[in-house]
Amino acid sequence: MVNEADNKYKVKGKKVFIILSGIVLVSIVYVSSYFLGRTLMVNDRYVSKNIKAKTNGTYKSTEVDIQKDKNVKIKDIKQVENDGVNKETDDKKSLIALGQAEKPLKVQVDLSKQRVYVYDAKSRMVEDFICSSGLEGYDTPKGEYRVKERGYSFYSEKYKEGAYYWVQFMGNYLFHSIPFDKNQVIEKEESKKLGTKASHGCVRLSIEDAKWMYDNIPRDTLVNIK
Repeated sequence: MVNEADNKYKVKGKKVFIILSGIVLVSIVYVSSYFLGRTLMVNDRYVSKNIKAKTNGTYKSTEVDIQKDKNVKIKDIKQVENDGVNKETDDKKSLIALGQAEKPLKVQVDLSKQRVYVYDAKSRMVEDFICSSGLEGYDTPKGEYRVKERGYSFYSEKYKEGAYYWVQFMGNYLFHSIPFDKNQVIEKEESKKLGTKASHGCVRLSIEDAKWMYDNIPRDTLVNIK
């Protein structure tokens, strides 16, 4: 009888030990998870705070002060393009077709002539656009650059103007269309200035020509401004 009682006591003791061990294990896991979660939360807040401090709470993909807006629509293009634009009549017969051009292309901006020329790898002219560079005090920078980012449209709060089909070649300097105002209406008076200095440093083109640049001049294309 004593042996039987001892055996029952041992079995009961093992069950109690197993139950207590399980409770302790669950408690350890719970407490560890709690403190790990708190640590990760603190770290996440610290990282987020640092990121926002470095970027002033904003996240920009380029140095350009842009506001992409898919709701912006090009209005009255034909009327704007044909309304008193100071375009020269060039002999386009000397140009080669884009499909026949040897890549890579290169872009040359002649500030004295207010023209943008696109050449292929064999120095054959592919396109010839009239443009407007920066006004005195807002001079378009001379030198060699590489095409970087691009976008459908942008708006500058500083100048209260935006434009279509921007192609970045250095920092805040872009190729883009004639500007639109805060109401997204193309400024017709500005279209008449093509061929003369008129911008804040960017290279303005007609909407049609800006779209051609946007569609056909890839990233890293050489841009020479002289």
